[in-house]
Amino acid sequence: MFNQLNKRQQKHFGTNTLAAPLLQANTAVQFVAMTLLGSVVLAASAQVQVPLLPVPMTMQPFAIMVLGLVCHWRLAMAVTVTYLAEGWAGLPVFAGFSSGIAITHTTGYLLGFVPQVVLISVLAQRCIGKPYEPLRQIGALLAGQLVLYSCGVAWLSTLVGLKTALVVGVFPFLPTVPFKMAFALMIARSYRRLSSAIQRG
Repeated sequence: MFNQLNKRQQKHFGTNTLAAPLLQANTAVQFVAMTLLGSVVLAASAQVQVPLLPVPMTMQPFAIMVLGLVCHWRLAMAVTVTYLAEGWAGLPVFAGFSSGIAITHTTGYLLGFVPQVVLISVLAQRCIGKPYEPLRQIGALLAGQLVLYSCGVAWLSTLVGLKTALVVGVFPFLPTVPFKMAFALMIARSYRRLSSAIQRG
């Protein structure tokens, strides 16, 4: 049903990922198409929000978790960087349909999405087939979340101070993290089952 990836393609795009079962003959075209589609998903997740100030609570961290769990890190990074580039270029893809390169309270979190998704992807893919895989994946998600908060707070603290940055930029979001992680793991598990079924096709 799906064309086999050659060894060079497997090394570049990865296997057991979102890319692998969908890439066919023209892998570069597929990769670009999936990158653009992923950026649309990130943009949509940004609009699902609780309007807290100065940092809104959105579904983007959840979307980043899912991307990291099911995508090869190159694809996950490409999706995230493309999304940021779209917003900085003026497309209304950020929270509240905003855009632009203006320095805001959320800039650190936006920049933090890139190392977060890459770290989750790299760690999660090393977990595949290993003992205690679910626990290892939870560790990957926690590590990614720590990176995101570190980037966000480091930036926000320059504007409002470290104590305020923690109070408004971390603490309100902590209760939602376990739920986001649980749903992200469920989606990733379902995806991998579907992917395996398609590959066996």
